[in-house]
Amino acid sequence: MLKVRVEDLLASGVEEKVFPFGERLALDEQTDPLWQGEVTGQIRIQVAGQRLLVRGQVRAEVPLECARCLTPFQYVCECEVEEHYLVGTGNERVMADGPERWTEEGELLVLPEELIDLSELVRQAVLLALPIQPLCREDCPGLGGMATMREGETLIDPRWQKLRALLEKKE
Repeated sequence: MLKVRVEDLLASGVEEKVFPFGERLALDEQTDPLWQGEVTGQIRIQVAGQRLLVRGQVRAEVPLECARCLTPFQYVCECEVEEHYLVGTGNERVMADGPERWTEEGELLVLPEELIDLSELVRQAVLLALPIQPLCREDCPGLGGMATMREGETLIDPRWQKLRALLEKKE
């Protein structure tokens, strides 16, 4: 898992730590995951006083279906992640937002004894980087394009070719 102990970061005295990773993550958290595959990358955590800056690069191969021809294909998704954390004492005013605690300044609040689970951050970044209309290739002709021939400027479906031949015989 991509979990980092906050107190270890603060106690190390190092301003920046690098965590290379290769994890199996499920993109869909439903009971029947759509995909569970290898996600690789590198996370850098910079410590500045009581603030943590998490940045990194992520790469995942995600099985998708072409929006034009409906052919399944592997999409290579490369994206960046970034999140800011404030290491608190437990006395800060927080806004309620589910299991996460947000400060009024919009930073995620973590306590020194907690673990930061970066797998959710990575999962969300990959999901947001996926194309809305994935294409198996840029020049994909789609379903209709695979079954048509060009005659001049008119597209003719091959299934109509026999009818066209009959019409030409009549003339």
